[in-house]
Amino acid sequence: MSAYKILLVEDEENVLLPFAKQLREEGYQVDCAEDGQVALGKWEQGIYDVIVVDLRLPLLDGQELIRIIKEKQPATQIIILSGQGEEEDLIRAVNQHVFAYFKKPVDLEPFILAVHNAIQERDQLLLTLERLAEQAPEKEFLLVGQKSYTPQQIYDEVRKGSEVGKKLRVDFERSLTDFQIHADTIDEMLDFKSII
Repeated sequence: MSAYKILLVEDEENVLLPFAKQLREEGYQVDCAEDGQVALGKWEQGIYDVIVVDLRLPLLDGQELIRIIKEKQPATQIIILSGQGEEEDLIRAVNQHVFAYFKKPVDLEPFILAVHNAIQERDQLLLTLERLAEQAPEKEFLLVGQKSYTPQQIYDEVRKGSEVGKKLRVDFERSLTDFQIHADTIDEMLDFKSII
């Protein structure tokens, strides 16, 4: 698998630059946006494992950005940064199922740990597909009513939340349930050519 991708959305350069630098040193690919509109454009064009969002952003508010992302890709891992730390913001964050909430100023060490944990705790299907793509990148699986897909192709489409990805998610999750195959039994899955 390629390096995990982080979208860092922050309008304060003194926060943005050190966080981006540290994340890159940890091996992550980092894209940055200094306002909500730019962030939305990057998100619509790319695939991100974790999105870090400041709540107070120019052009498009952080809460609205989170709402749009969660509406289209509910499994997206989001970490909030807040300069205000208002209780209302925390309640909204919990209701939007964000992974973590940090009040500024933010210490780098717990922040980096939260990013790492957010990646490790993504939804089970993505973790399963990631392991399959690493162990058998060329193996193809025939999904019901679909063409054959490699694990990497399924992973990419599901991660993007595309229409194809949504269909593949449903088919693949049904297949995993039918065969009772989970992330801890990947070797069994590699014995199958078709998932029906």
